[in-house]
Amino acid sequence: MKKTIFEKYLKYYAEKEINLVPTINQSFDEVIVIPAHNEYEELLEVLNTSLPRISREKNLILILVINGSEDSNQIVHDTNLKLLRYFEEKSAIILENVINYIPYLNYHIIIVNRATETKLFDKKSGVGLARKIGCDIALNLHYNFNLKSNWIRTTDADVVLPIDYLDVNPDKNKYSAIIYPFYHKCNFDDNSGKALQLYEIYLRYYYLGLAWSGSPYAFHTVGSSMAVSVDAYNNVRGFPAKREAAEDFYMLNKLAKVLPVYRANQATIRIKGRTSDRVPFGTGASMAKIAIKLDLEEEYNIYNPKIFDYLKDLYKLILLFCENRNVSEIINSKNQILISNLKILGFEEALTNSLTQTNDKSMLKRHLHTWFDGFKTLKLINQLSINTLKPVRWDNAINNCQFISFNDGFSSKIEEIRQELYFQELNLTEKYNQSLTMT
Repeated sequence: MKKTIFEKYLKYYAEKEINLVPTINQSFDEVIVIPAHNEYEELLEVLNTSLPRISREKNLILILVINGSEDSNQIVHDTNLKLLRYFEEKSAIILENVINYIPYLNYHIIIVNRATETKLFDKKSGVGLARKIGCDIALNLHYNFNLKSNWIRTTDADVVLPIDYLDVNPDKNKYSAIIYPFYHKCNFDDNSGKALQLYEIYLRYYYLGLAWSGSPYAFHTVGSSMAVSVDAYNNVRGFPAKREAAEDFYMLNKLAKVLPVYRANQATIRIKGRTSDRVPFGTGASMAKIAIKLDLEEEYNIYNPKIFDYLKDLYKLILLFCENRNVSEIINSKNQILISNLKILGFEEALTNSLTQTNDKSMLKRHLHTWFDGFKTLKLINQLSINTLKPVRWDNAINNCQFISFNDGFSSKIEEIRQELYFQELNLTEKYNQSLTMT
């Protein structure tokens, strides 16, 4: 039955590249998927340092999707070609095919060439399609018994993978995905370095606020620090192929509706910070925008911490509704600022519709948590930020929220704050994993 389910996805929804993989007469313990777009020095460091180290006791296969699009600039094309030529020299094979399979150091690589002139992505495709191609190939390897692992791990070229990266293996029947802890490497002391520190502080602040409020979507959405179970990947029909950015957010949002997302408290991934204009949002773009603010000596503001009080109130209302099944009582509750913003999202209709689906308390809760997903959570937070609670200076937010505490007092040093929030996350992880449920 399980193979039949995979067959449907692989036949109707997987990318065509799965049919171009040559016959592989061996089985691998683990797989890692890396999209490579304008990557060279950073990627070679991953290939020649991180991967040989973590694969000493594992039979590893890497799926490397080298990609450019029709509107990429010449620097991207030149860098991609340089990378392909590097592999040709190392393997003594001319990489003319879309798919090439080569041995490399103590592991193997499937190289997907979507970078040369006749193989480029169209203008609307990007990292979402690259991740989907790589993960589709990984799922096909699992289906054909070439992959033992139940997890498809995907990361980026600008990382340092820890020695225990492949040791994180939660029960795939309990979790749909893994999010690894991460920490950005700041190798510069200018405003770009400070911007990266501030952006990471914001990410952790946002996550800790979601977790404190009770959100089942409290996890980082960082593409370089995630893994997906083969079953859940098949269930949600893979990565969103047409996303030029935020494919990790949309993918994890779907996965969390299948089973909870597991947050690892080991194997921290080190990410190299770098500014970027490749996509309109994400770490690189946000880092660049913050750096401009710092250059202009403007304040860096983030969400008002009171927004998370409203979010916590929402989850209390959901629990109350699951107990009483009274739509009117919820809609006429005291917090009308929250209710008015929720009505814009269709909250009243969602409550009414849920009662037509089930009368079971746990199923009602699951239904409403599925409706009020990570995307609607972000929309509500943004609505409250625009209409009611204006953003505040980042340090005031951190120092005046209920979900972050500093045992030794609030530090004035940005790096100390960043480190403290990182450790608070790790301390929260095990407790949160045990309590996290969609039912």
